[in-house]
Amino acid sequence: MSFLVLFRPGPAWRAGAPLEEQKVFMGGPCEDKSDLLSVVVLQAASETQAFGALQDNPFVTQGVVKIEVHPWQVVFGPPSAER
Repeated sequence: MSFLVLFRPGPAWRAGAPLEEQKVFMGGPCEDKSDLLSVVVLQAASETQAFGALQDNPFVTQGVVKIEVHPWQVVFGPPSAER
């Protein structure tokens, strides 16, 4: 099962500071000006397992980012993508 993880600013987010100065982990940020910082797709057996994979991330525990985990159906992707 696939899960889409959305990253949004947490209570420790420094308003006005660029993404590079937020100590954000490697990944692809969203380039629009919304509060959506990044998107990650995880493979996990359950939503609880997907959340557990990220809840101990220092950026989450320190309040720099908040995460949302959503079950996500892969409709299309690379030919080798597991569905």
